[in-house]
Amino acid sequence: SDTVPIYPFKIDTGPISGQIVKSVKSWENFYENLEGNKKSFFKFRGHPSDYWGIQKYFQNKYGQDFFSKKKNFKDDLETSRIAINTSFSSTFFETMYSGRPNILLFDGTIFSLNHETRKLVEYFKENQILFDDSSEAARHVSKILEEPYEWWNSKKILDIRNKFNSLCFLKKSDDLKYWQEIFKSLL
Repeated sequence: SDTVPIYPFKIDTGPISGQIVKSVKSWENFYENLEGNKKSFFKFRGHPSDYWGIQKYFQNKYGQDFFSKKKNFKDDLETSRIAINTSFSSTFFETMYSGRPNILLFDGTIFSLNHETRKLVEYFKENQILFDDSSEAARHVSKILEEPYEWWNSKKILDIRNKFNSLCFLKKSDDLKYWQEIFKSLL
């Protein structure tokens, strides 16, 4: 979400210009509501295109230790107990694909979704994968942080993850060859 331009220049789904301020307040509230020492597990990873100066804002408020020191997103993901995504975008999809426990913290009302995806989003909300209430998200993460895979690999969550995978990922036995053929056919 921190890639939201200050001035909108195209029709897009997601936060538009000043709506990012509400999102940042939500992220801040999430962090503030983590229980006790749970904050020490948290590292913020911003987007390289930070039009709003969000990283500087958080650096001034929480200091340099608040940020991940890793250059590569995948390195952060591999060492995370649970990832907190703030947008229904590529990092969320990469995290879901990785199989790592994660939640999505964002206002789903500002995204345009088709019927099938909207139904999936409702399942995500009902099963504490998606939160539009940052305090509720912080309580959930504080509760599961010690053993996130117990929740993440429960039958109910696995079923939802499988629904997500079948709806959002085109998985073939040989993905590379499949996509090579698609691109060759377009040439």
